[in-house]
Amino acid sequence: MGVALKNMYFTVMCLPSQDCKFYGEVHSPFLQQSVEFCGLTELILIMDQVMKDYHLPKHDERYRHFQSHHAMIEQKLEYRKEDIQERFEEYLNESMKCSKNSQNTFQIKVMYRQNYTWQGEIIWSEKQRTKFFRSALELMHLIYSVFE
Repeated sequence: MGVALKNMYFTVMCLPSQDCKFYGEVHSPFLQQSVEFCGLTELILIMDQVMKDYHLPKHDERYRHFQSHHAMIEQKLEYRKEDIQERFEEYLNESMKCSKNSQNTFQIKVMYRQNYTWQGEIIWSEKQRTKFFRSALELMHLIYSVFE
């Protein structure tokens, strides 16, 4: 029997890059492989697209938008084809064990999507520090604060 999926999980690895100030990879149990991002805006848009595609966590309103997809996401997101609930814990552990050349790794759990933003928890893995965030903007500030 699988687990009931209510939250969305991501692991964000920040990697050294000369071309992009904020570069790395985002992992999720729902993705077949990691997705590269260049810039915090692209990271947020990728995470948002995964949550929209899986309807997790449930949101309180329909999205308002001018266009139906994010033009800034250059990669095609490839999702796992099998029923993820059966092996969710295995996929979650696999997505959290990213060990490339990361300078900073963050475990992000989005628990709610309310008022057109996100609420959840972020863990800075290298320092074992946990913070809760009340919006995607606050999440961005928490991540940027590591680099200041």
